[in-house]
Amino acid sequence: MAKKHVVVLDTNVFISGLLSPNGVPGLILLKFRNNEFEIATSKDQILEVQEVLQRPSLVRALPKGTNLEVLKFF
Repeated sequence: MAKKHVVVLDTNVFISGLLSPNGVPGLILLKFRNNEFEIATSKDQILEVQEVLQRPSLVRALPKGTNLEVLKFF
């Protein structure tokens, strides 16, 4: 059985994937959801993502409940 790749996603790539699911970052997130690779992260990055998602411009741009979905994602 082939070993899965482990990927570190930059916070900007992750946020961009949420904002633009049809763009390249969105396709990266789709591949993760399709179990094509694993994501390596850290507590610091998860906190950073949560902080960025609290920005007013992103709160307006993303669907309600995105923060909860992100927590499930990680």
